[in-house]
Amino acid sequence: MESLSWEDVRREARIIENELDVKMEVLQKKSAEFDVEAGGTPSTSLCMEIGELLTKLKAQNSEMERLAGAGSSATVRHTAQRHHDILREYEADYSKVKGNMEIMSERAQLFGGGSPNSQGISSASQLLLRERSAIGASHAAIDSVLSTAQGARESMQEQNSLMAAISSKLQNVTRQFPAINQVVGAVQKRKGRDQVIIAFVISLCLFFMFRYLFL
Repeated sequence: MESLSWEDVRREARIIENELDVKMEVLQKKSAEFDVEAGGTPSTSLCMEIGELLTKLKAQNSEMERLAGAGSSATVRHTAQRHHDILREYEADYSKVKGNMEIMSERAQLFGGGSPNSQGISSASQLLLRERSAIGASHAAIDSVLSTAQGARESMQEQNSLMAAISSKLQNVTRQFPAINQVVGAVQKRKGRDQVIIAFVISLCLFFMFRYLFL
């Protein structure tokens, strides 16, 4: 490797990067087409090939960094850094896609069709299934409690609105009480005065009547 020039190392790195582009595209396509319900497992051979290419590319990057640090120009150092960034992007994408496919493969094993015994699921997998069922039941119970609480909250809001309306009406009536009291007082006062006048008139009539009869 030490006998290779900068251009040779960079050319080899570009070849590996092109191969990675093709294989990563295939792997991403397999990941998108993976059917959990149908079952199956991702392509392990393709994952191994990509892993080997990443190892080779890492070696080429190390060599480019070594050559770039040996009194080379800023352009060469920038190019080496760019290849280093590309390697990190490949590693991140590969790790993400591989992780997703492993998760989907586990889901296919756990939740695929058929009974656990016929599919050969381990006791640990059966425990996960039971825990999943328990979690689902807990979520249903929580939804029911939340629905009941929401209904109680709405009922309380309606009651609060009704009480607020009644309170407002009572306040309006209370504010009108002084005027009503004044009217009632005036009526009673006038009634008392009329009674006094009527009593005076009756008394006067009786006086004249008795005077006319006995005198």
